[in-house]
Amino acid sequence: MSKHDEAFKRSVVEFYQKGERGSREVDRHFGVDHATVRKWAASYEGHGPAGLAKKFSHYNAAFKLSVLQRMWEDGLSYRQTAAL
Repeated sequence: MSKHDEAFKRSVVEFYQKGERGSREVDRHFGVDHATVRKWAASYEGHGPAGLAKKFSHYNAAFKLSVLQRMWEDGLSYRQTAAL
């Protein structure tokens, strides 16, 4: 079971996306780490509500290698790669 449900994550992201407060202020307000706030926001921007759903996936070695190659070729950070 996930520590936070999708409704909670969505409320955090919507509060953050209003732009009135930074991720550190949002983390204090909701009790969630600021890096997590940014990660949820990026995932929501990239995938909509499905980006906040809990995923139970197992990836094979070929897929993992292709992800790493894309990260290296495009010069992406770990966070950017995870959002894709």
